[in-house]
Amino acid sequence: MGAGKVGSLPAAGVGVMLGIELSEDQRVALENVRRALSTGKRACVLVGPAGTGKTTLMRCVFDEQRRGREVVLICPTGKAASVLGTKTGCHVQTAHQALYSRVTEHDVEDENGDVVTKETRLMFHDPRPPCGPGGLVICDEASMVSSRLHADLMRQVARSPGAQVLYVGDREQLPPVNDTWGPDFDRPDAALTVVHRQAEKSPILRLATAIRSGRGFTGWEPGVCDVGPGNPVTWLAERVIGGVDATLLTYTNATRARLNAEVRAALGKRGKLAVGDRIVCCLNSRDVGMMNGETGTITGLEKMNRQGWAWASIDRGPPVIVNPLLLGATSRDFKEVSRRLSKMLPKNHRSKMLHIDIGWCLTVHKAQGSEWESVGFVADDGYRRLKRARVAEARRLAYTAVTRARTELHVFDGE
Repeated sequence: MGAGKVGSLPAAGVGVMLGIELSEDQRVALENVRRALSTGKRACVLVGPAGTGKTTLMRCVFDEQRRGREVVLICPTGKAASVLGTKTGCHVQTAHQALYSRVTEHDVEDENGDVVTKETRLMFHDPRPPCGPGGLVICDEASMVSSRLHADLMRQVARSPGAQVLYVGDREQLPPVNDTWGPDFDRPDAALTVVHRQAEKSPILRLATAIRSGRGFTGWEPGVCDVGPGNPVTWLAERVIGGVDATLLTYTNATRARLNAEVRAALGKRGKLAVGDRIVCCLNSRDVGMMNGETGTITGLEKMNRQGWAWASIDRGPPVIVNPLLLGATSRDFKEVSRRLSKMLPKNHRSKMLHIDIGWCLTVHKAQGSEWESVGFVADDGYRRLKRARVAEARRLAYTAVTRARTELHVFDGE
């Protein structure tokens, strides 16, 4: 794909774009995106809540723009890139894959040159522009783009003359952990506001709309979008046994760890890790093909040595090396222990070590960017305290949790 002249955008029919019928709201948003790009503005922003058709419009922009310029699709995390790739059938990279060739750790030193062992920073090497001159980078799930990542991306885009970025995101979702949004969501170039008629048929999306609007909700539908005390462990176990793509989400790590243990017991899992366990990746592993936040299921487990290391087969990708004794450990502890093991392994095994935790229940923050057919949101005591202390943050958390469900949602309130 060649790099076309910025601003030379092909015209589109009113209400119809590349075989996709657009609503009036979408047509106006598309025109606004075109207008912003035609000015040569380096960073453009398209926002819209769940059900307004962001993915549809993004695909329209992608198909239109690549006729005359290079277009690159990226996401801030590996799990979000995986979801977008499935939805669009296109190649999607993480932002850091697009920007950097290597990632290493760097120990922070004090003024005397001594290593401060309490802090280790990731260092990114060989930075490069994510696209060629005149290219366009479309970044989905932009609500997860931190101010630091935004600065890195814009710094590299500036090195490629005429290159631009289009951020696509939902400003109703949670901001990045311990950071602020990088894209300017307060002054977007285009905004989708109308929830589609098809989306309005879903009580889950109607609930999401009520949450972000601060309105009460009375449209609960048993078995589809329901609320009540219930037993989340039994709820999930029944769906897992029935082959349903389901998960539990909650606010605090303490509740997450407890529910993971209880679900394992309900499913008859013994030991710290067993065949059939769902795991969540805790560190990006490009060689293995799993990114932080992505989940998988253990299909085989074979002990390797007395230190607890084992070969594990997962329902995706090649076999990996895991350590059940390090489930849920800090990334720093995992790296320190795995560094010692790597010295005893053949070179071709060293990149196969994977940092994991049990993944039947995830925090809402960890789940951002992912979707499941069925989601059980456990409104624990931590979430209720959050609702009393920081109403806006609790609203965003509930909205993010609800919009992870595709066809079934149960809110366990009072558990």
